[in-house]
Amino acid sequence: MEVFYFAIFPDEQKETVTVIDLHYSASHERGDWNNVDSDKFFTAQEAICHAKNVAHCNGLEYIPFDSRYDSRTNEIATGEVINEY
Repeated sequence: MEVFYFAIFPDEQKETVTVIDLHYSASHERGDWNNVDSDKFFTAQEAICHAKNVAHCNGLEYIPFDSRYDSRTNEIATGEVINEY
């Protein structure tokens, strides 16, 4: 599946950071989220590392990635923890 990943603030207060995946055919929907920055990633792992770095450097909480398309890539489902800052 052709998706890309990016970091968002899922809350209005911008106190948490997470990753979202979006299919290229729906890329116009990216503006529906409160984006952390304009970076776009091609793997979930790259996006997760970036989001965790943003959270760590800014004293924010990181919320584990929960894919909209492929549950095998969910941090919660896989139990995989990526701690690179």
